[in-house]
Amino acid sequence: MEPNRLGRVLGISARIAAKKIGERTAQAGQSVPSPAAAQAAGRAAGRAAAAQIGATRKEAEQAARGAADSGRRLARGAGRFSSALVKPFAHAGGILALEVFGVFFAVFAFSFLAHAWQAAKVTGWHERHAEAYLGVGLLFLWFAVSSFWRAKRKQRQGHS
Repeated sequence: MEPNRLGRVLGISARIAAKKIGERTAQAGQSVPSPAAAQAAGRAAGRAAAAQIGATRKEAEQAARGAADSGRRLARGAGRFSSALVKPFAHAGGILALEVFGVFFAVFAFSFLAHAWQAAKVTGWHERHAEAYLGVGLLFLWFAVSSFWRAKRKQRQGHS
């Protein structure tokens, strides 16, 4: 809307409103109030405005509380959603990691056990190298078995 046209529309609206107010006061037969009556009316209007401001303030506080509650509910819902989305992948990833570590431990265990067997064949268990290889090989074999065992237990716990 053009600025000149907007000003004309607002001016005409203000004149029409003033004319209607004048007609209604004339119909009601009210005369111009005395200064004391005007002052009393002003105080009453002030009290009404103060009461309205107090009510508005309370409504604003309630709205702010409601917004904070809805924000908390939204955050809680987002947390639950991400938990529901991430938890199955984390569970499967944990099982997979245990199985992959078990395979690496088994590879190292068989490597150390093979070296222990070769050292024992050559020296006849007379040197400490064969015993060290055997000890480390058995340790890694235990790591491999326990890793697969933990993966199996974790998988069973996830189904129940």
